Amino acid sequence: MKGYLKENTIQEEEIVYLQDSIKLRHALLYVYFHQANDVSNLNEESMNWLKELQRVTASDDPMLPIDFVQEFKSIHNSIH
Repeated sequence: MKGYLKENTIQEEEIVYLQDSIKLRHALLYVYFHQANDVSNLNEESMNWLKELQRVTASDDPMLPIDFVQEFKSIHNSIH
């Protein structure tokens, strides 16, 4: 984030949506995986990965244990 903010601008209001954006990416990956594969013939490793992807996507918990707004404020204040 520090390197990004040195070269680009982003508003705090946009940072709020990072967790949702990451979750949306996982949901789309889950949908794509179902469309591109015969899930009834997956090996155990792939099936476990798919189940974990479904679990984290359906959870209300943040995808990453990072408070992006707090990090943004800290980095933004240090470089400006």
